[in-house]
Amino acid sequence: MGLRVDVVRSAREQEALAKFRYRVYVEELKLIAPEAADGERRQLRDPLDHVSISWAIFDRDEVIGSLRMTPMKAIKDLTSLVGKFDFESAIRLFGASAIVTTSRFIVDPRAKGGTAMLRMMTACFEEARRQGARLNYGDCSPGLLLFYEHMGYRRYVRPYNDPLYGFKLPIVMLFDQERLRIVGSPLYRVSLKYPRDQSVIDWFESTYREHVDNESAPFIDIGTFMSRVSAQLPGKLALGHIFEGLSDDDLQRLLAKASIFRVYPGDLVLRPGERAGALFLVLNGEMMIVVSQGNHASSRGVLTSGDFFGNVDEITLQPPNCEVQARSETLLLVAPMDHVKRFLAMRPSGPLLEKKLRTYVRSESSASFALPCGADEHAMALSRNCAPRCL
Repeated sequence: MGLRVDVVRSAREQEALAKFRYRVYVEELKLIAPEAADGERRQLRDPLDHVSISWAIFDRDEVIGSLRMTPMKAIKDLTSLVGKFDFESAIRLFGASAIVTTSRFIVDPRAKGGTAMLRMMTACFEEARRQGARLNYGDCSPGLLLFYEHMGYRRYVRPYNDPLYGFKLPIVMLFDQERLRIVGSPLYRVSLKYPRDQSVIDWFESTYREHVDNESAPFIDIGTFMSRVSAQLPGKLALGHIFEGLSDDDLQRLLAKASIFRVYPGDLVLRPGERAGALFLVLNGEMMIVVSQGNHASSRGVLTSGDFFGNVDEITLQPPNCEVQARSETLLLVAPMDHVKRFLAMRPSGPLLEKKLRTYVRSESSASFALPCGADEHAMALSRNCAPRCL
């Protein structure tokens, strides 16, 4: 029997969904402590469930994928969501009935190879349009930014730190057929059933002018993207120096799935023990490395232009009690972990880059800042130079 996609309705299905969320968010990703969920029954629910529609991918009775849509017209007090997604002007112009949010988009690897994930996204898209939605707000982690942009979402305001789920980039979908076509969204065909909403598009382009154009490498000419990245590097620092030894062709292929985004002082991009799911490169600005030991936190160094942090599978992991926080306004380049892993395995320059990452560690005096290779996925902080930069 194939995988089934349907709306979650019965109490039994709701329980299966809550258990799936708990397994992913609490046990696997460790984004939520058990005490913040129902640890006894191993379930994760929240108040938005009562006013939302949830879809699930079912493998018989087991949930292996989920997606939730919440209509703003169903919520009495929108204060917290307006603060989170900064959509006050959209509410004022278009009304709550024109806005939905999507969340709890989780897919088990067993459901990624077939059509079930797309069927679930399509069902959500069509229900949102059926209900008159004109804007669909959400957020994502940097490592998933390209996936969501490929679906048709856009960035629009500065990132924020969610107290439970960590660093997030706010995103919004306008249901704009032309944008969906340009990014190659699998939702493009279904979008053609509905009229183009030019007034929403005009509002977005006049309100968020800096986010009108595509900002990520897959959706623009790679030469243009690399020129933009190079223009952000200070002085004589060049991409060829940072990725020394990589051929021009391999450098283009590595950056072909990259994006850039800006962070601001205090933004906590990587929390202690968190798996980033991406490799980050500091283009300009400064990021602090902070080590927490019990109730004490100490600053150990600064990452500047040309320095890396993040995680790529088990490669050169920093101690799990480290966090990476923006010290100043900083521009970061991000490449998804899966893309970097494929590059390391398949490209001629892959072994060279892997060796560079495995040996590229921060040190302070004689103490190494990295764990031995082969540890499990946590976070890594990689520096272009071995000498520490202390605060």
